[in-house]
Amino acid sequence: MTENTDNSTKNTIDRALDDTKDNIKKYSRNATSVLLYIFLSIFSFLGFIILAITLPNRAELSIGETGQLIFYGIFILIFGVLTSFYRYNLKETSKHERFLLALHRIRIAANNKDFSDDVIKSLTQNAFEEPAQGDSVFRRRKIESPIEGHPTSDVLTMVLNKLFERVDITPKK
Repeated sequence: MTENTDNSTKNTIDRALDDTKDNIKKYSRNATSVLLYIFLSIFSFLGFIILAITLPNRAELSIGETGQLIFYGIFILIFGVLTSFYRYNLKETSKHERFLLALHRIRIAANNKDFSDDVIKSLTQNAFEEPAQGDSVFRRRKIESPIEGHPTSDVLTMVLNKLFERVDITPKK
């Protein structure tokens, strides 16, 4: 007497793939909406500036210098907040796209039992691991020459390494 629904026939990986695709769509849609709001705020700001410049009688616009500064500050605040929302949605979209790729890798490994153990291991190992952010030059303390054997590159690398040895740079926490 139980009904065979779509969710019960799907395996866990397929459901996870569908959920991840839905999340990608959601964050992409959110990023697009925030980008639209950013453009609206920019055009509103530019409209205010053009209106203030083209008014024949500036006495009609009695905002004053303080009012203009407050308006600029509010615009910068709104623009900064919207930009941070946009970056957040882009980062989440990127993260979920990596998850989707990892789930596809797991699915390939699960559906192909005839692969060798090395292939399955390479598909599944570190599938969900986030790529490491590159260390900054200041944390590494040693720069390698990008063009080995080229005199200018070697000399510049040597000078920068000497400079980094003498200067102690510590990031703020």
